[in-house]
Amino acid sequence: MKTFIENWQDVEFESSSSTTPEFRAFATQCRAAIVKEIKPEFILEEFNRGHFEVSGFLKHTSTGKYVYFSISDVRYSKSWLNTVLVRSAEDAKDYTGGINNTCDLKYLQRTALDIVNY
Repeated sequence: MKTFIENWQDVEFESSSSTTPEFRAFATQCRAAIVKEIKPEFILEEFNRGHFEVSGFLKHTSTGKYVYFSISDVRYSKSWLNTVLVRSAEDAKDYTGGINNTCDLKYLQRTALDIVNY
């Protein structure tokens, strides 16, 4: 995760009405960094690349509980690094879920563990 953050934290994303190659690369690398970071406690059940934002569902490997996360629009501020939305979910289709929490991207796994253990 550290390398991913270092590579992308200072990038100024071009705004566009369509997904740019730069954002596609960001999303691909973000997915890979999350998969690596959350093991072995979670698996990445679902990953969605939106219009300059990404989101997904983590599934706890021992309890089967779900956690939803969302990284907001990366074009206009660096808040995507430290305001990742994280909340409990019933399944990998529950976009309304539990109480909203935020965390630094580097603490996604720890925050998700706190949520499933609450």
